[in-house]
Amino acid sequence: GRFLARDEFGLFYVALTIGNVLFSAGLILNVFFTRYLVHVIQSNGKDAVFHAIRRIEKVVVLTGLVISTLLFFGRSIVSNYIGVQSRLVILLIILDAYTCYIADLARVFFQAIGRSTVLGLYTSIWMVLKLGLCIGAIWMFNTVWGGLLGQVSSAVIMFAFFRIWVSVSTRNKPATILPIPSPITLLVPTLGYSMMIIVSNMDVLVS
Repeated sequence: GRFLARDEFGLFYVALTIGNVLFSAGLILNVFFTRYLVHVIQSNGKDAVFHAIRRIEKVVVLTGLVISTLLFFGRSIVSNYIGVQSRLVILLIILDAYTCYIADLARVFFQAIGRSTVLGLYTSIWMVLKLGLCIGAIWMFNTVWGGLLGQVSSAVIMFAFFRIWVSVSTRNKPATILPIPSPITLLVPTLGYSMMIIVSNMDVLVS
């Protein structure tokens, strides 16, 4: 609020709200993938969980890329209603949600293997880094896109470190793992929960 003009801060707040709506399915996917990893551990042993998280990563990255692309090309319809005309801001809103889905896979992993302390540290470091980079970028560039870029960067940095650790852990450790269950059953609860998030944030979007 101190760094941005009133209209810019309003735009930034709306951007954060839209990002929260886009990431609303994250909670349900978190539970779904955590349950899958627990089944992998029970069936194939602890070493297999590293291979399983990489399989999940491919699914999330590729599926998320397709959905993000479709959302970006549909931006003109949405932007007319929410007043966000900047293509860069719209792109960063979508990237913010997309990178959060990817970075959240580390939280899924630590939940599945029962590492609560590491889970808490990862989450706390991510949130502190997000706050620091977001505020720092707003202070440096004095723009909405700067703050969003800081948030995106925090998710990329956190997942990059996690990805390196997983790659080292899976080296020379072949394993057979269970296939990922069909996510079709998640459609109804995901839509329902997403609608609840949209309704609870409707006052911000309308105002």
